[in-house]
Amino acid sequence: MKKLIFVFAFLAFACNSDDDNSPNILGCTDPSSFNYDANANTDDGSCIPVLLGCTDPSSFNYDANANTDDGSCVDETTYSLIGTWVAVLQDSDDGDEGVNSLVLNADGTGSRRVLFPLSGELIYSDLTWSTAASVLTLDYEIDTENSVLNYTFISDDTLQITDEEGDVNIAHRLNSDLVGSWSGVLTEDDGSQGQINIDFYDDSLGVEELVWPSDSSNEAITWMSTSTEITIFYNDSASDNLILGYTFIDINNVDVTIEGEFATTLTRN
Repeated sequence: MKKLIFVFAFLAFACNSDDDNSPNILGCTDPSSFNYDANANTDDGSCIPVLLGCTDPSSFNYDANANTDDGSCVDETTYSLIGTWVAVLQDSDDGDEGVNSLVLNADGTGSRRVLFPLSGELIYSDLTWSTAASVLTLDYEIDTENSVLNYTFISDDTLQITDEEGDVNIAHRLNSDLVGSWSGVLTEDDGSQGQINIDFYDDSLGVEELVWPSDSSNEAITWMSTSTEITIFYNDSASDNLILGYTFIDINNVDVTIEGEFATTLTRN
């Protein structure tokens, strides 16, 4: 029995000795790193973080700093259409003015929302999209028929779109620098002051809140922008559209005018 115990003890000592004498294998031991080495047992400080992006040098949005492809690679034509586009539509039946918001994502997904504030009619659908030779094809999830639209760039952020029936609309790309939550002080002619709070969402929706000493309002909005103007459409009422001129002081402060007169400075919250 003592001899058997001695044998086991000897084997255990031999195994431990092997572990203690195992060679150091240098490398990156962080599993979340780009260059993680599963064979390494000693970190040598070489770990490189994962940087997502387009790694195809032939793509328009190739990112030389990326080391892991995220599926975002697109050609120049597709890249030029990515964003949120907003156009004003006219209902030929009753003259109701609607707002058409078209979201085109880099992965080929998107959405279309058409709102007619006067009647309250809302049309919404998720979609997939593709483009070739100045033709934009929208494949709606809830409709068996696709939309095939011809488009022409008037500027980098303005499209002329012609639908299947030959109707022409002008769509403007939302200025992404405006997306966010903003606040400013409004002053009436009598000197009384109130506060305006506006949330601009990247899908063209938003909220406008006006707070005065004796009154307040909170309304859902849809917004459209050019390089110099913001048009606010009130989703739940027949209120007139509000057109604001704007000039960035810096990325967090915007001077706003109404009918050419200074109204307030909006500050990003």
